[in-house]
Amino acid sequence: MVHWLRRLASAVSTGYIFTFFSELSFWARPTDGTTLPGAISLLLPYTFGAYVFLLVVTAFRVRRPAAIFLSGVLFGWLIEGVFVQTAYNDLPLSISFTGLAWHALITVMVGWWALQRAMRMSVRRTIGLSALVGAVYGLWATAWWREAPPATPLPDFALYALCTTLLLVAAYCLTARLLRTSFVPSRLEQGLLLLAIVAYVALVTVPRQPLALVVLPPLVALIVAALWWNRRWERRADALALLYPATPVPIGPAICLLALPVAATSVYGLLLALQVRVPAAIILYLVTTPLGFLALLASVGGSLRARNRAMEMADLTS
Repeated sequence: MVHWLRRLASAVSTGYIFTFFSELSFWARPTDGTTLPGAISLLLPYTFGAYVFLLVVTAFRVRRPAAIFLSGVLFGWLIEGVFVQTAYNDLPLSISFTGLAWHALITVMVGWWALQRAMRMSVRRTIGLSALVGAVYGLWATAWWREAPPATPLPDFALYALCTTLLLVAAYCLTARLLRTSFVPSRLEQGLLLLAIVAYVALVTVPRQPLALVVLPPLVALIVAALWWNRRWERRADALALLYPATPVPIGPAICLLALPVAATSVYGLLLALQVRVPAAIILYLVTTPLGFLALLASVGGSLRARNRAMEMADLTS
């Protein structure tokens, strides 16, 4: 029971990391759905998604960026293809946006992987990446001036960005402590997770969107096959061992994550003062949608080449 509670707590803290990058930064303003108590309802599906994601990383010995991205793809399609059915609204582009383009690329590769790796490397890297992410965040937030006017006042945006990021810092630190031990769900947990997903698909997803029965299975099968092949040839510890070693997250890099809301508020405030309206939504869509497809192809190919890399490493060590 203690081990299960620890896994559940790590899924909740990871779920907040996913919620921050997938929802709170997407809406980028204080609304009923992004502030308490409404935001709690967002945490529930993302906690479930985080549990599944961590299980996939462990079960398929995910370590390389290509395999991490594919794990993020499963997470993204779980959110957009199962829990909500936006993945079928504008095929084939909706396969990428937002499952690949946002959840896999931004939430997993940037928010979960790159930022946590930066914190393990140096203060400078943490500040630089946090500031870059914050600048993009501040630019993206201006998209809502067109989509859902009026513009959020600068003090409200600044407070929103700061408070949500403070919780993000706490989630990173808590996750690092909780996952210092292996994340190994029991067979019962794995079976219940799979049963819950299948039941939701059958009872909710397919009745709402029958296309899910045709589109989702072959896509998921492709990703699982690539991850299985990756596991067959990956000999090193998974990505959790890299992100969460025995030592806790250094305080300095963790605090430096506050460069994110500082940069976001600076960019947002500057554009608001100058009344510069950048078509941020169109730019992001045009850039990330094809990038999501390209990353998917490259990651599947990269995972299928895991055997070659394993043999090269064996030759180097022999």
